[in-house]
Amino acid sequence: MLEGFAERRVAADGFDVRVVEGGSGPAAVYLHGGGGLHLDRSHALLSEMRRIVALELPGFGASPANERSQNFDEIAATLALAIAAAGVEPPYALIGTSLGGACALHVALAHPEQIESLVLISPAAFRPADWRPPPPELAAQVLYAHPERAEQREPPQAAVIEKQQRLMGRLLGSLDQDALRARMHTLEVPTLVVFGTDDRLIPAAMGRIYREELPNCSYVLLYDAGHELGSDRPEAAAALVGDFLERREAFVIGSDIVAVAP
Repeated sequence: MLEGFAERRVAADGFDVRVVEGGSGPAAVYLHGGGGLHLDRSHALLSEMRRIVALELPGFGASPANERSQNFDEIAATLALAIAAAGVEPPYALIGTSLGGACALHVALAHPEQIESLVLISPAAFRPADWRPPPPELAAQVLYAHPERAEQREPPQAAVIEKQQRLMGRLLGSLDQDALRARMHTLEVPTLVVFGTDDRLIPAAMGRIYREELPNCSYVLLYDAGHELGSDRPEAAAALVGDFLERREAFVIGSDIVAVAP
């Protein structure tokens, strides 16, 4: 666990939800990707500007298998209750990575009045038609442009991986991408979508969809970073996200795609 962060649990919607929290200032809620809840140096840097409240999705980590949540709307309803149970008062910033990006988008669609700003990092809501998740043994070379920079952590047991992948597959399989596009037109929340230029899991070109469908969206490519861009380029990722959270609408840069170079 990162220095200065502490762990606790909250009860929400019949689930016992793990919360990892650190920093001070206005709240920024973080929803993790399909590999489970882990924080990197970018979160530590952001915690110097914000109170970071990271939630573990029910069914991930040491929690029991989640057979109840059948789609993103259902798990978003649970997460909204968990955010409230964690003592986060609206409006708050909401950040999601990969699978957590799809979750964060659905939380914002359900409760736009509670969201101050939305950050979607390598979000998984839209994927190519032939997309398949990588096998666990290839995860490092797929997720990172610089695996040597990744934080060291114990790999999850096979049973945990299977449990998490079953839930992730059910959620992603439930998604009607055309229907989601139509819903996004109504979401006025200031949104930042960030992809790494070297993302080998979800093509960075998927970011164009968010830019086209969300009324108030900036789309940025982070140079020399993969899917786990907070590990690959933590300082650049934290500076980019922190600047957006501070400026919101003033950050909007028009329709052109911006690449953040070294």
